[in-house]
Amino acid sequence: MNTQLNAYSLILTFMKETLVNITLETISLFHFPLSIMIVDDNTDYLSIIQQQLKHTPFTSYCSPIEAIRHIDPIEVKIKNFLENNFAGIQDLNYNNIENFVRNSKNKQGVLIADYNMPNINGIELFTRLKNHFELIKILLTNIYTTQEGLDAVNSKIINYYLPKERLSILLDVIKEQQDMFFSNVSRNIRDFLDPSSLKFLSNVNYIYIFNHICQQYNITKYYIVNSYGSYYLESETNKFIFSAYSITDLIEIANEMPEHFKDSVKQGYLIPSYLSGEDILVEAKKHGNYSYCIEQII
Repeated sequence: MNTQLNAYSLILTFMKETLVNITLETISLFHFPLSIMIVDDNTDYLSIIQQQLKHTPFTSYCSPIEAIRHIDPIEVKIKNFLENNFAGIQDLNYNNIENFVRNSKNKQGVLIADYNMPNINGIELFTRLKNHFELIKILLTNIYTTQEGLDAVNSKIINYYLPKERLSILLDVIKEQQDMFFSNVSRNIRDFLDPSSLKFLSNVNYIYIFNHICQQYNITKYYIVNSYGSYYLESETNKFIFSAYSITDLIEIANEMPEHFKDSVKQGYLIPSYLSGEDILVEAKKHGNYSYCIEQII
């Protein structure tokens, strides 16, 4: 048993070191903290989990039956994000993106449940909710139930199982699973689109700029707002619009500008303001083949 426990310890230590260093190869269309529900009949252990999540929105239940009655899982309807009046080429509906993010605030995106509970154990609970495909399901196990957890992952009943002795990495696991969720949903939406659209989301320079801005301003929530490369960004205290334009975009935009602004726009020193209207130009910074700015929403 000690050998088995040591093996799990080594694996989970490696996971803890690597989860926080994951870098996405593309930017998601939207990302925000998912609401969490915790289910555990052991109130003492429930308190320990709650301490781990004290800066994260969550609800908790001691009874799995009560949890089932109150859960309102997040649901992603891909077609809702697309326009339907295009022949052969689907286009993204940015209003639907914004509405989805706003309406998902109180819907559960993550369900964490203990395995050992009376009447309904954790796997039975997740089995009842397995048709809620977007819901991230995390099972807490002990050393004696890790095989059940592994079987549940392989059967796609749960997304992840976490031995209780490794609860310290729970936040890292949630972050990793959320990043995967938003990345997968975004990829599924983009699969419906014209392949030539939104290519900037996979551009190395754009990704670098976007990640740098998110880190600099401690962004916790974002969603795309147009096809050039503008995003709504939100931190705990402020709201912004991030705009980025490629050289190709700026050459096209410059053609519509007054003559005395054309060169500055083509060279990427001035770009259209998202907040003040496209006829208003703002100073921009440059990185690679992109020019960008960030405007605070007052």
